[in-house]
Amino acid sequence: MSGSLGDWLGFLGRLAVGGALVAAGALKASAPSQEFAVVIDAYRIVSPGASLAIAAVLPWAELVVGFCLLLGDFTRPAAAAAGGLVASFVAALLSVKMRHMELPNCGCFGAAFHPSLGHALAMDAVLFILAYAAYSRGARLWSWDRWASGPARERHG
Repeated sequence: MSGSLGDWLGFLGRLAVGGALVAAGALKASAPSQEFAVVIDAYRIVSPGASLAIAAVLPWAELVVGFCLLLGDFTRPAAAAAGGLVASFVAALLSVKMRHMELPNCGCFGAAFHPSLGHALAMDAVLFILAYAAYSRGARLWSWDRWASGPARERHG
């Protein structure tokens, strides 16, 4: 299957962001929500009750969005959701940096991976750019969206 460089970047962005979200969601979902809630509490952004609710829901949202991106199903809404998730992660990390706080764990991938604050911000910046690529051109190569739309999509898109 041929495609432009932009189409390939969109496809690779879709796979990278989708894979990262599936990995992050699966690692967090496989542990008790209370463990992730402790990490969320360390950010001191939301109340402890909200931390537990976020810890219970966020891993599943990451999994759904990630699998949609990997499959290329609902690609644009999934990429927009991924961009929103990543932007919220960046905002949380920047709030920690601005308040000169130390986090033992950013919570990015549950207990499995503990990047420094700078590395987490850099990783999220790259994921945000790739989410944009997935949003703008991610459905053009090897996607469920493209397959389901049939020949009409071939002519218009």
